[in-house]
Amino acid sequence: MRSPGTPMEGERRGRWAVAAAAALLAVALRPAASQAQVNDPFLAEQPWREQAYGLSLHPPRDAKHNPVTGDDAIARFDGAQRYTVKVFIKKSNLDLSIPVSKDDTRPPIVKVAHTAVGQLAAANPQAVVLEQRTLVLAGKPAALLFFKVPDARANHWALGQAFVELGPKTFALIQLEAAWDRYKFVRPVFDAMLASVRVQAAEDVAQHRKEMINNGIVWRRALNADQLHAAIVPEQLLRIVEGDQTIGWMRVTQMRANGWEQPPWRAQKEKEMAAQRGKEPKRIVVPGVLVDVQARINVGPRAFDTDSRFFFSDNAAEEIWTSKTTVRPIGSARVKLGADPRNNADAAAVSWAETGVRDGDLITVSQESPTSVKKFQWERPSEEKGSLYLSQVELYLIGGLLPRNVPMNVGFYNYYSKTGTVTFRTERVAPGPNGTVTLHSRPTPDEPEQVTTYDRDGRLTHRTLPNGWQVVPTTRAELGRLFAGTRFNTP
Repeated sequence: MRSPGTPMEGERRGRWAVAAAAALLAVALRPAASQAQVNDPFLAEQPWREQAYGLSLHPPRDAKHNPVTGDDAIARFDGAQRYTVKVFIKKSNLDLSIPVSKDDTRPPIVKVAHTAVGQLAAANPQAVVLEQRTLVLAGKPAALLFFKVPDARANHWALGQAFVELGPKTFALIQLEAAWDRYKFVRPVFDAMLASVRVQAAEDVAQHRKEMINNGIVWRRALNADQLHAAIVPEQLLRIVEGDQTIGWMRVTQMRANGWEQPPWRAQKEKEMAAQRGKEPKRIVVPGVLVDVQARINVGPRAFDTDSRFFFSDNAAEEIWTSKTTVRPIGSARVKLGADPRNNADAAAVSWAETGVRDGDLITVSQESPTSVKKFQWERPSEEKGSLYLSQVELYLIGGLLPRNVPMNVGFYNYYSKTGTVTFRTERVAPGPNGTVTLHSRPTPDEPEQVTTYDRDGRLTHRTLPNGWQVVPTTRAELGRLFAGTRFNTP
C-alpha cells in the first residue's frame, strides 16, 4: 500500500508517486437505499455511494465533492477548513483472510496498517505516530492511524488513515489530510464520517452489478450495424490540457471499412513474422468499422507517441486492434504518424506494442516490450452466460450509442489496455440540455471515474480525467498557433 497524498497540491507531487491516469468509467453519486439520512452537525444529509463494492459514507457538511482527485482516489472531498478527505479502493498483496499470527488475535487488516506506517516512515522519518488502533466500521474489521508530519517549511500537517476490509485481497482507504493547525477542528468531522461508513452485503453488490449488466444487454441488443455506422464521427482533433498549458493532442478518425488492414508501422513486421511461420498474415475481409487514434503527450521531460488502430466487424463476430507507444526525450525527432518508425529511429526511444484479436468468443492479446513478448487469452463474457462484452471500437462510438434521454447505469466487460486484462466497466448516463449527454465512466472497479460530455451528434466536447487533465476539441490551426516555433509535432 502506498500513501497517496499530502494536504497541499504543490507538496503532494513532491512526496507521493502519482500515476497519470488516462482512462474512462463510472461511480454513481446517488443516495444508498439502505443508508438513511443522518442528522449530524458535521455531515451532509445524503450519503455518497460507490457502486462496485457497495461502500457508502456521509461526506462532511462543509466539503465539496471534487471530481479531480489528483491520483487514484475514487472520491475526494475538500473542506472549507483546509482539509481534504479521499476514498481509495486498494488491492493488497497480503491475504486478509489469514490471521496475523497464531497467537495474535487482531484482525488481519492491521498488516496493511503496519505496511503504511513503514512506508510513511521511509518517506518522512520525522513523522510521528499519534494514534494506532483497530476498530470495527460497518461491521467490517478496520484499522486507524493518525500522524503528525513535519514539513521543511514548518507547515506541519496531519494525516489520518482508516483501512476497512472489503474482501480477502481488497480494502478501502479513507484518508484525511489537514493543515496541523486545523487538526483539532477537523478530527471530530473525520470521526463522524467514519462512523457513517456502510458496506453492502456481497449478495446485494452482486445483484446491483447484475442489474447494470442487464441494462447493458437490453441496450446493446437493440443496436444493429446501421446504428453503429450512424454513430461514426469521421475525424476529431483534441488537445490535452494540464492547468493552463496544452501538453498534447489526439486525432481520432472513424470510418466504415471492408476489412482490417495493418497500419504501416505494423505491416512490415507482420510480413516478416508470417514468413518465419511459413504462412500469410491473418486477414479480416468482412465489413465493419475502423478507428485510428494517433496522439502525443508531453509528461515531464518525456514525450509519449501513440499510434493505434481498432476494427470491429458488422456481424460482431470479430475484432482486432494494434497499438504502439514510443517514449522519447522531448525535443527528439518525431516520426510522421502512420510511417514506419524504423525509418526515423531515435536511439533514446523505447517502444511497447500490443495486438489483440477476438475470433468469436476467444480473445488473444500479445504484448511486446523492449525485453519480452507475452501472450494472454480470455473467453469473452457473453450474453448466453448472463454477461456483456463491448469491443474497443464500440467504446470509441459510445457517446453516440448510449441513450441520452433517460438517466441509467450500464455495466459491461471490455479489454482495458492499461491493466492488460478484461475488466468490468460502468457508465453512468446523465442526460443534458439540447441532446447532450455526460458519461461518468469508470474503467475498472478500483479506478476513479472520468467525466465526458458529448454533443447531440456524439462528438466529444469535454473530458475531465482524475489527474486534472482536460481533453477538449481543437483544430490544426489552433495547434499550429499553440506550438509555433517549437519541435512539438502536430497532426
